[in-house]
Amino acid sequence: MSRVAILTAEQALEPARSTLRGVGKKMGKVPALMGVLANSPPLLRGYLELRGAVAAGKLDSAIREQIAVAVASYNDCHHCLVAHTEFGRAAGLSEDELQAARQWSSSSSQAQAALTLARAMLMTAGRVGDGFISNARDLGLDDEAIVEIAVVVGMNQLTNMVNNLAVTN
Repeated sequence: MSRVAILTAEQALEPARSTLRGVGKKMGKVPALMGVLANSPPLLRGYLELRGAVAAGKLDSAIREQIAVAVASYNDCHHCLVAHTEFGRAAGLSEDELQAARQWSSSSSQAQAALTLARAMLMTAGRVGDGFISNARDLGLDDEAIVEIAVVVGMNQLTNMVNNLAVTN
């Protein structure tokens, strides 16, 4: 049982009602996270806008999902881990890559650079040493990608926290 209401489109107040209907049409269902965020329509809208901005960024969906799987595993967010494993499959990640991501690992050098930097950011609240940035750059990540990695880590921290708080399992 959720500790915070997981609102359906019918239960939500406008404008969250319309937003949830749109999410349901686009995704085929309304994820529990969206139903929880619908308790605050401005937060639901802001989250979806940030999610859209991240999707339009430089990092490809496979790397974003590897980071999401790693962060969910670290935070023991079962709900997010299941969801991002599914999204990772849709992004073309193999079962081996998804399992490796749970351990902050990848066979791709660029994805490994992103995961290593993401882990360091998570463990240090972004106060990573210069060596992490230098290593990321040596492996092809520029400032745009580095900033996006920080936002992907933070966004997944946020969703893990909301889901763990609400107990959306």
